Amino acid sequence: MFPLDHYKGDIITDLFGDVSYFSDVDALWALQNAAIAKRRDELAGQGWTVNVLDKGARFPAWQHDEACLQDGGEAFIEVRDNGEVEVHQGYRTYRVTQDPANEDSKNSDAEGGDAAARPELTKAAANYLALHRHAIVRAELLAHPSIALRLAAAHMIAGSVERRAGPAARGQGSIAESVAASPAQAALAAERGSVLELLQLEKSFYGTVTRGNGDAHIAASVFARLLALPDETVLRVIALVMAETLAAGSVLAEAAGMVIKPDVARWWRLDDTFLDLLKDRTVINALLSQVAGKAVTDANVSETGKVQKKIIRDCLTGEGRERVQGFVPRYMAFPVGHYDPNKTLEIATASDAIKSLFT
Repeated sequence: MFPLDHYKGDIITDLFGDVSYFSDVDALWALQNAAIAKRRDELAGQGWTVNVLDKGARFPAWQHDEACLQDGGEAFIEVRDNGEVEVHQGYRTYRVTQDPANEDSKNSDAEGGDAAARPELTKAAANYLALHRHAIVRAELLAHPSIALRLAAAHMIAGSVERRAGPAARGQGSIAESVAASPAQAALAAERGSVLELLQLEKSFYGTVTRGNGDAHIAASVFARLLALPDETVLRVIALVMAETLAAGSVLAEAAGMVIKPDVARWWRLDDTFLDLLKDRTVINALLSQVAGKAVTDANVSETGKVQKKIIRDCLTGEGRERVQGFVPRYMAFPVGHYDPNKTLEIATASDAIKSLFT
């Protein structure tokens, strides 16, 4: 895909000159990737959504219909292990609804109907985002008792089913471990211990201040204790209780984040858990561009997602590359953002619906 005179290495041919090879593989891929990136940018400039497949991955034509740009067609760049590149332009993914009872939906693509947009993140990655964003908002609420007071009032007035005594969802496996190890969770735990001591309470079954078991005697005892405390201290208790009962992934958690505008880099850093959960190549490529720059991204445009994620890790840790500190992807901003306008992100959709109220 590049002018041959740009290649400075040797070219090896067979005895008859019928077959030839580039002797310097690294030089070949440096030039080829630059040409692939240029072609990608040209297509994108024409309005195409461009998907560069992992090196060695074949374009599954049987899973696609031909479609023009106006009908949602996309471009797919197939990069083979031997260096060959083929551009498949004007295709869209063929999706078949698996519900046998819904015949209309089953043939929506075949009849030219609009197919539902694909999600940008897996459910696990979206859950990771919701839990870490929730942890940051809860930690920040402790320092903003006046906002916490108004948030509590909104909960009570609206009768939100999200306001409940007991722990918020913590996720499972590596996601739970990632959230538990965050500075935001540590700040919440420290304040919880102080408030329990202040109210002369034992931890609840869940290890929290809030109970939710309807014990009238405990309620009366807490009420009596609160009456003896100054308003400033009661506000501190309310902030902690509000943080404990704020539901992860809720609209109110997002709303509170928009108002507080937390310093995300203070509470969170992009970790291996989130990188491992990323599957969308467009997202991985966009993150790589943010942390490493366009030149590095273009030079690795055909590399697998695994290779690109390793470069992102190296940039964040400073291993063999200039270290990038305080990086916050759009997913962790308040309001939340995302990278692929052609795909959906549920938390961003919910955030957009209320953004105008707080910005």
